[in-house]
Amino acid sequence: MRMFRTALAAFALTILPAGAALAQLSPPVARVTGNLAVHAGPGSDYRVIDRVRNGESVLLAECTRGQAWCRIEGSGWVRGSYLVGMAAKERVSPVPLLDPLFRDQRGHRGWGLMPCGSFDPFC
Repeated sequence: MRMFRTALAAFALTILPAGAALAQLSPPVARVTGNLAVHAGPGSDYRVIDRVRNGESVLLAECTRGQAWCRIEGSGWVRGSYLVGMAAKERVSPVPLLDPLFRDQRGHRGWGLMPCGSFDPFC
C-alpha cells in the first residue's frame, strides 16, 4: 500500500504541472447568474460598490477558499455561488492544505484534504 501511495504521489507531481500549464492558456471567465451586488470586500458586511447583471461574463482575479466569494478583475467581490464556471473559480482559489492527521468519516487516519474550520473565515 505504501508503494502505491508513493507511485501515485510521483505520478501526480509529474501530471499536475502540465495540467496547470494547459489551464493557464484560457482566462478564468465565469458567467453571472442573477443580478448581483459587487462588494468592496469578501463578505456582505462590505459596502456595495457596483452591480453585475444576469448573464454577464466576468474575469475572475481570485476566490476565497471554498469559492464562497470571488473578486472580479478590476472591480469588487461577489458571492461565488452565483457564478457559473467551476474551472475558472478553482484556478483562482487557494490550494487546499494537506493534513497528515486527517481522519475520514470512519475515523481512519491518513493523508487528506484539510477541511475548512474556524481558522479560515472564508470557507
